[in-house]
Amino acid sequence: MDGRSVNLCDGARRLHPNQPVPTTDGTRTVDLDLLGIAHRFRAGHRIGVQISSGAHPRLHRNTGTGEPLATATGLAAVDQEIFHDPQRISVLRLPTPAR
Repeated sequence: MDGRSVNLCDGARRLHPNQPVPTTDGTRTVDLDLLGIAHRFRAGHRIGVQISSGAHPRLHRNTGTGEPLATATGLAAVDQEIFHDPQRISVLRLPTPAR
């Protein structure tokens, strides 16, 4: 382990205001399929997850305003929150091979 971080796969999903519909506490459940890969993590290695509001220029920009992408002129900062308390559990499901 030399401290390097290597991207193995990624996925993207454009969200719109109130889609998916927020729950009563304002949170939303978002499913995201990652690109299929096969990788074995060695003992002692860790998995990192990065959540962001965009990946421009690799993906179309996210203006954060809800304006149509082709004609948007404004930009707005967007906050992302990942919850990990008993009432709002975040889950990362990774398939494992059968032994």
